[in-house]
Amino acid sequence: MERAGAVTQAALSKIFRQQVPALRAAIEDLSQGRTQSGFDKLDKFGAVLEVEDKKERLATIATTHMAALREGKSSLVIAPTHGECRAVAAAVRKLMKEQRLLSQEDKTLTTLRNLNLTESERRDPIHYESGQVVEFNKMCKGGFKSGQQWEVSRCENGEVVVERAGEEKRLPLENAKKFNLYGPEQIAVAVGDQIRVTKNFQCNGQKFRNNELLTVSGIRERAITVCN
Repeated sequence: MERAGAVTQAALSKIFRQQVPALRAAIEDLSQGRTQSGFDKLDKFGAVLEVEDKKERLATIATTHMAALREGKSSLVIAPTHGECRAVAAAVRKLMKEQRLLSQEDKTLTTLRNLNLTESERRDPIHYESGQVVEFNKMCKGGFKSGQQWEVSRCENGEVVVERAGEEKRLPLENAKKFNLYGPEQIAVAVGDQIRVTKNFQCNGQKFRNNELLTVSGIRERAITVCN
């Protein structure tokens, strides 16, 4: 279509988001691959704050994040690893509890964390442990249906045995592209917490969408209530 002239190309050549000249200059450097120069300008502007002590750093992040929210601003905290993300989340939740923005009572929930194994790794029984969960994304031989979750029971004789509702089956490792492997993980949730949906699913007639943000509005013994 481009060769026929039906579609023309357009390119954004000017930065509009950053209105402060010093910040715009830094972003222009970063966009052109001049990373060192860009961060030097951000540092000179005062946009970079380094805190060596971990405890002090987490407290600073939590305080800055909460201050932005109180002012009605958006705030996004980014960390390079899942472990650091959990540490930041714990610091923010602690401060929110101190400020009575979260309920003091926590409920422990079990979630499933995608282990992100490659197809080759999912074919190897060495990567399977009892208690992990296999979720099928396509119909698979052996009577496995799309969307079903089976718990890893054991590994024996080079095979993986999975269980669901008292029924055991051999996991067809040769069809590893049709399922993913998850590990159970516990998280603490309180009324007022914000949670993110990580996959599309339906529960009690209500649809939940991937990346949807919800707020916990109530906690019962075996369920939580959420709202937008």
